[in-house]
Amino acid sequence: MSPHSTPLLLSLAVKTLITTMLIIVIAQASASILDSRDERQHLSAWGDTDDYGVLFPYYVGDNEQDIDSGDYTTEVTVARDLYPMVDQAGALYIESFNYEPDYPQPDDPMTQSLTVNLNYLARYPVYAEDGQPLEIDPSEDSWIVAAPSTLKSQEEHIRRTYYVSRNGTPEVEGVIQADERMGLPVPEDLHEQDVIIVWTAPGQDVFTFNSKISPESGNTVRDPIIEIMTPSNSLAGDRLNSITGDPDTALKIFTDGDPESTYERLLPTLQELSLDDNFTHLVTTSDAQRFELALGEREMFWDAVTTGSSLFVLVVLLGTSATVIYFNSQYRAIAVHRLHGASLPRTYSGLFRVSGCSWLVALVFATVLGALKSLGLPLPYLHPLQYTFGALGAQGLLLVTAILGAAAAIEAGIGALTALATERVSLTRRLKEL
Repeated sequence: MSPHSTPLLLSLAVKTLITTMLIIVIAQASASILDSRDERQHLSAWGDTDDYGVLFPYYVGDNEQDIDSGDYTTEVTVARDLYPMVDQAGALYIESFNYEPDYPQPDDPMTQSLTVNLNYLARYPVYAEDGQPLEIDPSEDSWIVAAPSTLKSQEEHIRRTYYVSRNGTPEVEGVIQADERMGLPVPEDLHEQDVIIVWTAPGQDVFTFNSKISPESGNTVRDPIIEIMTPSNSLAGDRLNSITGDPDTALKIFTDGDPESTYERLLPTLQELSLDDNFTHLVTTSDAQRFELALGEREMFWDAVTTGSSLFVLVVLLGTSATVIYFNSQYRAIAVHRLHGASLPRTYSGLFRVSGCSWLVALVFATVLGALKSLGLPLPYLHPLQYTFGALGAQGLLLVTAILGAAAAIEAGIGALTALATERVSLTRRLKEL
C-alpha cells in the first residue's frame, strides 16, 4: 500500500476514532450489565426488609399545575398528615441521601448525618456507650443527636451545628423558620429547640435502607451521626423527603409481609388526603429496587444498542470505503496476484493488517482515555467515560473481548465480501485499461 494514499489513510484514521468510541460504548454497557447483576445479588440480602414497603412509583396525578408552579403540596400533605398515621402503625423513617456516592461531600463532615424515627431504632437498634440499645421517650421535644463517642472532643461543635440547623441564624434558615415560611404550624415549645447529644458505642454499622450506599458492606454506614425524630420534636419540614419517587425514599410503611392488604387498608386515608392519584401501589422495598433496576437496564440496553449499532455501521462503512480505495490504488498488483491464483487474504494482506491495527490502536486509545479518567484529570470530553477496563474485572473483560471479537470478525467478513464484489465489478475494466 502506498504511504501517499491520503484518502485511504484518512479513512482509516476516522475509522480508528469511531472504533474507539465503539469500544468505550461496549465497555460501559458491559460494566452496567455487571453492576446491575451485582445490585440484584446485593438485594437478595434484603430479605429481612420485606415487612416494609414503599409507595412507589410516585405519580404526578392531579398535581401537575402545583409542581409546575414550584408548589410542594403533595410532599407537605405526606409529611404533615400521612406520616403521623403510618408512624403510629410502625412505619420506619430513615433518610440517608447525603451518604449516597453522588451527593456532594459537605465542607464540614459533622453536618453529614442519618435521620431516623423511633420505629427505626426499635427495628435496627443503635447501641449507646454502655452497650444498651438507645431508648428515647416519644414525648421528648428536644432534638436528639446520636454521635459516636470518638467525637466527644467536638461536642460543642456538634451541638452548635445542629442547634443552627434547627433554630437558624440571621444568615441561615433553620427547619423551624422553613416551616414558618411555608405557612406550617410550629408548636409554641419548638420555636426555640434545645439539642441533646447522646453518645453511641464506636464500631457500629448502621443499615441505611439505601441500595446506593456501600452495597459491598450491606448498605451500611460505619459510625454515622444520627438525628432522631420523635412525635414531639419533629416538624413537617423534617419529613418532606418521606416519599420522593425514589425506591430509596425515607418512609418505609409496615406491611407485615402483605403490601397488597396494607395498601387496601391505607387507601381510604390516601383518598381523604387526595393522595390516591399519586400513590397507586405499595410494594416491598426490594421489589421497588428491582423495578428501578429493570427500567435502568432497559434504558441502558436500548441506548447501547442504538449508539453501538450506529457506530458499528460507521466502522463498517469506513472499512468498506477503505477497501474500495485500496483496490483503486493497488489494482495492478491485485490483478497480478489474482491472475496467479493468490488467495483473497494474501492479496489484501496489507489492507487487513492495517485494518486490524486500527482496532488495536483504538483499543489502546480507549484504555488510555480510561486511565486518564480514573486519575481524575479535568480533561475535556472524558466526563461520559464512567468505567475503565481495570474496573471491569475478569468477567467484564471477557465480555468486552467477546463482543469486540465478534464485531471485528463481522467487519472483516464484510470487508472480504466488499473486496470480492469490487473485483467482480471493476477488475475486468481495469485489466482492459492495462
